[in-house]
Amino acid sequence: MSRLRVLQFGAALACLSASAVAGAQDPEPIDRFLGTWDGRGELFGTEAAFIMNWERVLEGRFVRLMFSNSMQGEQGVQPVLSAHAYYRQTGCDSYEADWYDTRGVRQPVVAMFENGTLTANWGTSDTEMGRTVYRLTGDNDMEVVDYVMRDGQYQIFGRARYARTDGSK
Repeated sequence: MSRLRVLQFGAALACLSASAVAGAQDPEPIDRFLGTWDGRGELFGTEAAFIMNWERVLEGRFVRLMFSNSMQGEQGVQPVLSAHAYYRQTGCDSYEADWYDTRGVRQPVVAMFENGTLTANWGTSDTEMGRTVYRLTGDNDMEVVDYVMRDGQYQIFGRARYARTDGSK
């Protein structure tokens, strides 16, 4: 067995052991994001507004992210993108998701949760590749930074600060 496989097996065993001790009802790390969030920031260098809603769906087996953004265009506020992503826990702190948006694009997502931060790497070499970093800065505050891969390097194309608006925590 390769060293990587041994490490993966050890991590999985530690996760199962922790789950058994803690009990099956313990929330997943991503549950800290559940609720509705209102954001303000920049998108492609232009002032923008953002809305996110994270909720458990399909008998609690997935966490659905519903997302939309809009920015001030020449003809007033214009929607730029709406999307849904369905996250499924694959390990203690790891997730996989599928992202669907109004461009007609489906992106696979692989994400890790660590210290209040979910880092989601998305896309394929056939579409586009990028990363979104969701960082809790308080119980009801979050910072989100979006990157796209250009010429082998991640470049920021969006940044926003969010406040939880529905009182959930």
